[in-house]
Order: sequence, then structure tokens, then C-alpha cells
Amino acid sequence: MPKAPFEADAVDDRPQNDALLTLEIVVDGKWIDYNGHMTEWQYYKILADAGENFLRAMGFTEEYRLSGYSFFSVQGHLRNLRECLMGTPLRIFTEMIGYDDVRLHIYQYVVDADRDLVLATGEHLMLHVDTTARRRTPVYRYMQECLARGLSVWRPMLRPKGLGSSISLTP
Repeated sequence: MPKAPFEADAVDDRPQNDALLTLEIVVDGKWIDYNGHMTEWQYYKILADAGENFLRAMGFTEEYRLSGYSFFSVQGHLRNLRECLMGTPLRIFTEMIGYDDVRLHIYQYVVDADRDLVLATGEHLMLHVDTTARRRTPVYRYMQECLARGLSVWRPMLRPKGLGSSISLTP
């Protein structure tokens, strides 16, 4: 799997210089839960929307999708780092970690645009799928070229701080 060759580990949770800005949005009141901050399902929604925008920027077109191929998200990990309140302007950045013939691995950052603070990160694995057969299938040459170009343009130089993290009982 071609992947980002990291020079070192990142010292913080900030997006790196080559991260692509994939979504700008303001937290709506409907997204706030009974604890007064953005609900978990909305984090997944904005990360999914930003992931779609990343695919489009990489070269995934509507024509490609209509030809019977798409990417399905099959695994994800969300890290909530700080509270996110109603009215917060957000910027979501996406980096490409790696890919192979059927998999795409991305890492995302949810940033409070006013305070320049990372509120959450998301790590996602997508599969390239034949939407008629509903099975994973290798990407065709065009998409292979898009993936290679995406990794060369939007790869992190440093290993993201939360990459590969799992649930831990220690803070």
C-alpha cells in the first residue's frame, strides 16, 4: 500500500501544511445535544461530508460514480478533543495517509476557525466498490492515477498524533 513516509511524529493535533481544506461550516443549533455541545452523530456527518469533498478534489467524479463505482466508508475512529458549541465556525482539513487497489486511508481535523483550536480528529478507511455487485473491486487506471496524485499532494509529512489510536482507559 503506498502510504505517507513520515519524517517524525507530530507533536500536536494540528493539520499539517499540505492538508486540504475540505469543508467550512457553522455549528447549527439542531446539532447541539442535552449537554450543550455538538452531538456525536454530527461530527460523523461533517467528517463524511468533508470526506466526500476530498474524494471530489482527488478526481472522483459523478460520471465515475454513475459508471458503477464508488467508495464506501467501512471503518472510522473519532477523537473528541474539546467541546464544540453552537455557532462555532468550523474548518475541516483532510490528509491522505495511503491507498492500495481497493482501500483509501484518510485522516481529518475539525478546527474551531475563530480560536484556531483542533476540536476533534477522524480517521477513516474507505473501500472502492462495484455498486452493482455491492462488492469491493480494484480501482481502474484513472482512479489509480487520482489516488497517486492525491497522496503526492495531500500527505502529511509527520505522523498525525492520533493516527491509529484506539480506545484507552488512560487520559
